[in-house]
Amino acid sequence: MSVNATACAPKPIEGPERESTGWSVPLGSSTRAPSADQRVPTEPSLRWRANVRRGAAGPPALGEAVLAVTTLDRAVTLLEWATGETVWRRNLSAPASGPPLILGDRVYAASTGRQGRVYAFGLRRGNRRWDARVGSVVPPIAASPGLVFVGTERGLVQALEGDRGQQRWRRQLPGVLRLGPVDVGGALLVATDDSLYLLAPTDGTIVARVPAPGTVVAPPAWRNDTLVIVSPDGIIAGLARNDLATLWAVPTGDPVFGMPAIARDTVFAVTLGGALWRVPLATPDQPVAFGLGVTVRATPAPTADGVLVGTTAGEVLLARGEGSVERRVRVDGPVEQPPIIKDGVLLVIDGKGRVLTWR
Repeated sequence: MSVNATACAPKPIEGPERESTGWSVPLGSSTRAPSADQRVPTEPSLRWRANVRRGAAGPPALGEAVLAVTTLDRAVTLLEWATGETVWRRNLSAPASGPPLILGDRVYAASTGRQGRVYAFGLRRGNRRWDARVGSVVPPIAASPGLVFVGTERGLVQALEGDRGQQRWRRQLPGVLRLGPVDVGGALLVATDDSLYLLAPTDGTIVARVPAPGTVVAPPAWRNDTLVIVSPDGIIAGLARNDLATLWAVPTGDPVFGMPAIARDTVFAVTLGGALWRVPLATPDQPVAFGLGVTVRATPAPTADGVLVGTTAGEVLLARGEGSVERRVRVDGPVEQPPIIKDGVLLVIDGKGRVLTWR
């Protein structure tokens, strides 16, 4: 008796046609605090784990039904949020540069090196819609419904058409680019070795240029008219979003490598030496900091219960307002991407390229 092997084969997993709530900016919002209203599981129970191989190149991009992860082994992977099953995995020309983006029916990603490219993949099946060679991409990239913005190490900022990847405009800046384009509400912020720029997204016109308060390599957070940057030079600074004038600056005395986050009218940042800083936006001259006793490279994650901090030792800590610190979970290797809570589920990427969730 013959068996119809095709009929017995499991149906391939597909992503949604489009995501109405996808993340088109790093960490999904201008405040870089997607978990601000979420509660941390009190006794976390492992829900699922997925191996995306090697380390993540940046935070994941989340939608309602899926999440995308870029990795240092030249790939972008789409996972089901409910199960952690791989929907699709696609190779890149080189290690990924920064986090992916999910916008509408597309997943956007970029790669590093001379052959660096920007890619657009179909959300449902991962079919390559287009790719464009641009050179070594400096993270992050930015996306709007019609355009994708990218910067390269040599200071070239470009806008590519979202549908086909054709160049819409280009702007050559002097110096080496340290921060790729970041949407800051009506303008694009980029940083070179010594300067910060605001560019018009329509044509790349330079709207503002100021000396950088320090080296800027992490996307800023912003709320209303205040844009907050951090620096490995040991500074947290508030800038005017329209012209980049410095409003205030807080020296930390230690490098900050993760992004800042804004929640409850307060800026949160963590130094490499594990000092958690809180800077009230209303009174930035009254910052508060306390030591966690750990080494940190990840962005802090404000929650309704406190602030989650991933450490290089593989711990995820919950720091409460009164200065107490509780360990929530432990994983293998350093946690270099911020923990994220969605629908009461805690997501962490470990140092071995595994995505883990707990409820």
